[in-house]
Amino acid sequence: MTTQNPLAPGQTWEVLRGGVVAGHMNITESDGLWHLGEFEPGQLFAEIADLFNKVDKHGEPKGSDARQADVHRLKKLGVKVRLVGEATGFEAFALFVEDSQAKIRIYPTAKKFSS
Repeated sequence: MTTQNPLAPGQTWEVLRGGVVAGHMNITESDGLWHLGEFEPGQLFAEIADLFNKVDKHGEPKGSDARQADVHRLKKLGVKVRLVGEATGFEAFALFVEDSQAKIRIYPTAKKFSS
């Protein structure tokens, strides 16, 4: 049985806060670690947007300590990501949003959740 890569181009992910959709990301390309695409914020996204714009000029998170702090804050706020239509998703991820473009990375050690 062949399973399509959930982060392959053409896949759509949703950002959730407390189980409510806060935005959607349509994956358009991937370099293996980072997956790039178009982002469409929902009404709740404005409340958490500042957590997703901490990127240096190379598009990388600003230091591992800062990255861990951001992951911890996201978990504390109940922010998660999942593939649209799936009941499970991930709690440990990096998402950077600038205007309507975004990049996402799911950490290999990310714990899955079920809704």
